[in-house]
Amino acid sequence: MKIKNILSVLLLGVVVFSSCSDFLEETPYNKIVPGSDFYKTYDGITGGVNGLYARLRKLYITEAFMNVCESETDITIWPQSQGRQPVNASTGYVRDLWNACYININQCNEVIYALNNYEITDLSSDMRKRYLGEARFIRALLYSHLVKQWGDIPLKLTPTVNADTHANRTSEADVWKVIIEDFEYAKDNLPKSYAKVTEYGRVTCYAAMHELCKSLLTCRREDPVALKIALDYAERIINSGQFDMNTNTYNLWSMDYVRNNREVIFPVCYSKDNLLNGDGNQAHMYFVADYTRYHGGMIRSLAYGRPWIRCKPTLYAYGLYNAKRSDGKTGSADGRAKNFFQWEFNKNTNTTYTEFVYNHLTNKVEQQVIPRPAGKPFAGGENRSMICFPWYCLDSYSSEEITAIKKEIRGLWPIWVYLPENMMATVEATGGIESPSNPYDSSQPDAKWPSNTKFNDIFFYPYLRKHLDPTRPEVNYAEGTRDVFVSRLADTYLLAAEAALLLGGDANKEKAVNYVNVVRERAATNSENKPAMIITKEQLDLEFLLDERGRELIGEMHRWYDLKRFGKLTERMTKLHNKIWYYEPAYQYEEYMEKRPYPRDFLMSISNPEDFQNDSRYGN
Repeated sequence: MKIKNILSVLLLGVVVFSSCSDFLEETPYNKIVPGSDFYKTYDGITGGVNGLYARLRKLYITEAFMNVCESETDITIWPQSQGRQPVNASTGYVRDLWNACYININQCNEVIYALNNYEITDLSSDMRKRYLGEARFIRALLYSHLVKQWGDIPLKLTPTVNADTHANRTSEADVWKVIIEDFEYAKDNLPKSYAKVTEYGRVTCYAAMHELCKSLLTCRREDPVALKIALDYAERIINSGQFDMNTNTYNLWSMDYVRNNREVIFPVCYSKDNLLNGDGNQAHMYFVADYTRYHGGMIRSLAYGRPWIRCKPTLYAYGLYNAKRSDGKTGSADGRAKNFFQWEFNKNTNTTYTEFVYNHLTNKVEQQVIPRPAGKPFAGGENRSMICFPWYCLDSYSSEEITAIKKEIRGLWPIWVYLPENMMATVEATGGIESPSNPYDSSQPDAKWPSNTKFNDIFFYPYLRKHLDPTRPEVNYAEGTRDVFVSRLADTYLLAAEAALLLGGDANKEKAVNYVNVVRERAATNSENKPAMIITKEQLDLEFLLDERGRELIGEMHRWYDLKRFGKLTERMTKLHNKIWYYEPAYQYEEYMEKRPYPRDFLMSISNPEDFQNDSRYGN
């Protein structure tokens, strides 16, 4: 039984893992021999369809998936230079994505074949169509990742049974045709919703519409007819009454709202049952910086996450939340700057923490303790230890702006206040940090920077909190249970705006602005700041929309695809070089990198590798 399953994997040009037990033994319906009678029963085919959802956990969100979809874009980057080399045909995470997609596609094909060809006991015609819709949606979703990453790929629409080492290369355009056909079938045959709470997480017709909209915006971007269809699908979701925008961008990512969130269109669900959860959702680690590294009052905690230091927001990303306000006031009106990032920290050790810091009031190094003395007001409470101000990341500031930042930091003394790395030169050039050798001058109170001024580095920085999972049993436990939001309504609004903007004309431009403003108004820090978040028709273009997608969807595995769809991937990775990289990378981004190299293991497993030649700069 296991040998036949392994052959099925090999036939797709996928490298068999050193241990296949996780794949083969995950659930009973993953042990099916092609051609067996298992799928000829209602329970069997139901288990087969359910298994397709379970297998999506092998993709959403693995470290490989994060690396190819989010890391090394204009808004997130690998924070350390050690060992970071350009992608090539042997890159592990490129191979792992290829493997995960094709293994799952073969299971989809098994289920689809059974539904199309077998007499299945007690399966009604309507349920057969629904199951087909679910299986074809998942297959299309997997193929959409493959075609966006690689372009031309092997297209398998039937289950692999016998050994065949020849791989047929299918053009990108033909792959997209199949993807759209599968999504359209799902749209036409899936319900709007499911009555049972236990069926939460199953695909609906609206999930199919969302993916159809995105697919048409990707592969038929210049076709006005396709753009009208894409806009129609997005608007049908928006006007369906099935979904609502969460009123608060902080609560949107609270674990309390994971299963009670009407903004979510399609999630990949995880379980609290360890026996069903596999490796769990480990994305809670990827974005977390080492908040324990420098401050002695900090230890690892469930609230702040397990530090893994894999994906760091870029200076460009931080700066997106610091756009000038339309009302002329100071300070960011965009609440996502604080709601999407972990930027403030409280001492979490069980004992009093003591530190010695330069006190500008006495011109001495003095002892400070946390918890702070009773009766004195401190921002964030008596245990506040660190605050990050990532939005202060511009290349230059006026003297008035510098003074305002100094006063803000001084007002928080002695709490450590972290600024982005690029502010080091600015601080040095505008008085430096106060110390016994660079003392405070009461006659010029804003001449120097307060002694609590610190700087981010490769280990510590304000990090994304969207994937944090404080419900794990203990802080080092890797197998998280947070669901992954594959699609949500805010994304749909922005896709609708994209389609309308591409169609052109005043009426469509007005639509696009209104859709973007729905997302931006929700993001305001408070009701008073909502007017400052509103944009006009004159402000909206594709560059602004691409930035807005970055502000709203950072860390949700969309960015690499967004940059490529907008035709901006190479341009931004080169022009924004100094705003992206925190170190000089081992390579410069080039246009050929917009298509991933076919994995070397795949090329070695087929008899016709010459049909899948990589760009010579990748190697074969």
